[in-house]
Amino acid sequence: MFHPTSQPVWTKGYQVREHIVYKRSEIESPLVSVIVPVFNMESRGYLDDLLSSLEKQTLSEIELILVDDCSTDASLDVLIRFADRVNNATIIHSLSNGRQGAARNLGLEYASGEYIGFVDGDDAVDPSFYEELYRAAVAKNADMAVAPFIFTDEALNPVGMARWQIPMSLSGRLTKEKKTQLLIHPAHIWCSLYKTRLFSDCGLRFPEGVYFEDNPTCFRLYCQASSCAVLDEASSTPRYYYRQSSGSTDHRVDIINKIINDRISTSNMLFEDALECGIYSEYPEAVNTYYLQTALINTLKKISCSPTNREQLIRYTACSVAERIRPKALNTCRCSTKKRLQIKLAYYMPRAFVFLSDLGV
Repeated sequence: MFHPTSQPVWTKGYQVREHIVYKRSEIESPLVSVIVPVFNMESRGYLDDLLSSLEKQTLSEIELILVDDCSTDASLDVLIRFADRVNNATIIHSLSNGRQGAARNLGLEYASGEYIGFVDGDDAVDPSFYEELYRAAVAKNADMAVAPFIFTDEALNPVGMARWQIPMSLSGRLTKEKKTQLLIHPAHIWCSLYKTRLFSDCGLRFPEGVYFEDNPTCFRLYCQASSCAVLDEASSTPRYYYRQSSGSTDHRVDIINKIINDRISTSNMLFEDALECGIYSEYPEAVNTYYLQTALINTLKKISCSPTNREQLIRYTACSVAERIRPKALNTCRCSTKKRLQIKLAYYMPRAFVFLSDLGV
């Protein structure tokens, strides 16, 4: 049986990093706290877009918690100047770099809103983004509210159509079937609002020092939510702008070993936590499906981008997955027949899967 107050496995031993608070928000009772990790965004020319979009938010009772993750450029100076002209910004400077997870964790220590949202330092949001999410959450008394996102180029010009990571059919109270459907959907931490208690009730924090820290955290949030609100699929619905840049994690091949290791380690955190907190006993098919997507499919596709060391990375990935997923579990995955065949190919013949990925199949 799922125990929602059990401490996530990756938070055991968690300690707050040393930091300096340069300014506190003057909003006494915020409805929403928005946490933003920032690392060297000033030198990349992205920080002004981010801050401008946050300053234009139509929700007045909102606090902005901007966390500088020990930047080596002028990002902290820009954040401090921003806080000098607005009254709703908290500026935190971490004394050591811990990647996005650590920066978000520092933000969580100071968040006082009823709901919590996240924006990455190189992205932006529409002016009514948080107001619409908050209204939707309150209207449905939801634990989480979800908005669409859209890919953009480096200049924040939209590329393609808006995407909904969760279908509108999952709005409302989450029955067991709806929860199963929710748990198998890929999650992004930044296009949603979450009730603060989803973090506080179990001491939920992000894994630190790794990429893909939102995979296990989002999965645990989804496990704990009992209701969900999804914004309408309309052209007027506010969007999250997800900038695609050459320096983003998903586009880097220079640190491929680190990326593969972190994909596997964060996926394993998710799996082990599901076993320990009881979610696996209630939703084994959903856990297996999500784990196989993140640890196996997504990882092998990334290996196909690697110029070297492929054989070792493939073997490491396949062995790690095989330790947790037995062959008979492959037939229970909650996905289409095509996806199930893809999973079986990746599981039994990972080298062939990588080869076909190279060909774009």
